[in-house]
Amino acid sequence: MRLQRALPIVCCAGLPLLAGCVVHVDSGGFSSRNEMHFKVTGRPVVDLTTFDGAIEVRSWDKPEVLVRVEARASSKPLLDSIDVAGSSKDSHVVVTASVKETSGWEVSSGGMSRSVRLVATVPVDSEVRLRSGDGSVRVERVHGVIDARTEDGRIVMREVGGDIVADSGDGSVQMEDVDGHCTVSTRDGSVLVSGRLRGGLKASSGDGSVTVRAAAGSSITGDWNIETGDGGVMLALPDELDAKLDAHTSDGRIALHGFTDMPIERQGEGRRLQAVLGSGVGNLRIRTGDGTITLKRSYIPVPPAPPAPPTAPAAPSAPEAPGH
Repeated sequence: MRLQRALPIVCCAGLPLLAGCVVHVDSGGFSSRNEMHFKVTGRPVVDLTTFDGAIEVRSWDKPEVLVRVEARASSKPLLDSIDVAGSSKDSHVVVTASVKETSGWEVSSGGMSRSVRLVATVPVDSEVRLRSGDGSVRVERVHGVIDARTEDGRIVMREVGGDIVADSGDGSVQMEDVDGHCTVSTRDGSVLVSGRLRGGLKASSGDGSVTVRAAAGSSITGDWNIETGDGGVMLALPDELDAKLDAHTSDGRIALHGFTDMPIERQGEGRRLQAVLGSGVGNLRIRTGDGTITLKRSYIPVPPAPPAPPTAPAAPSAPEAPGH
């Protein structure tokens, strides 16, 4: 039987900063929702952390950060044990979901589970730092600085730019329409990076395939390192890219599509390819312990331009002096 009854507000004692939150009870357990609003100026710094749950970030054209907090637990005591704290100072917004130390209660049936999902809307030009102990992370249309990490979960980013870090302890990482410098890693899962890659690039997987598709306008002004312990590597490059290429697979082959006059050296069960692309500026290193390395030409267009941050209204002109 599904209950739609809302419990009194006093039941939100475990969420002290969520004024006005309402706890709902249904067949899935206990849940609460609320919103936090923060006025900001310039490029804000937004830190979001949850012990267990997904984090989502998207952008808008307002000088404000909005964070929606969705807490869920299998029992009322577990919901009360969740603590959500939010603060803002000098356009630095911090929202943290953690578990309070509790005693004197226990869950007798129905299992034990609790999580907090954070959904944020931020200005386009923002610095965001995202941490989840167990949950997925998703970022869309944010350009500035992005540092997203989860111990267990998938990371997805679309139409992002600037200086970007994405790290998962156990989960795939998928990044499309990227414009900037990227450091992407997972201990277990596949990696996909696609877009205009500028500056340095690091894409690695402990156990999974790695795919990099560099769009027109990409440049290697810092080292590119692409590596997987167990899996194939597919790298698509535009015609005009310059690099010193060093590709090696310990147990696999190297396949070329659209590249000519590149001698491949056989090394036991593996292969190695060293070559100069264009003027040879920048280092491009590829390694796989067990898998095929595939190089092909890329025909990906330049990713869409980022949405422009709102401009401040022009100051009104001073009135003319009398008699002029």
